[in-house]
Amino acid sequence: MLASLAWLALATVATAWALAPTHRRLVVPIAYAFGYWAAWEVLADWYFPASHPLAYQTSRLPLVTTLASGLVCVFKLWTSARRYPLNT
Repeated sequence: MLASLAWLALATVATAWALAPTHRRLVVPIAYAFGYWAAWEVLADWYFPASHPLAYQTSRLPLVTTLASGLVCVFKLWTSARRYPLNT
């Protein structure tokens, strides 16, 4: 589940970057902010499963990794947008 959420964060930011015809450097942080809010709503109260040694205790690890992967994607796309500007 954790890996799929991290990929979802990457996909959200990358899709926004790909679909934005202009102003990509503005759209990417907005998409990240939306993803941040969505991740907080879904993962703020995440608990370890019953089969885990820390069963039913809260964990912020899924939230942190999801937000970190989205932030890495934002940074990568921000720097690539500077090197490869959109020719329209």
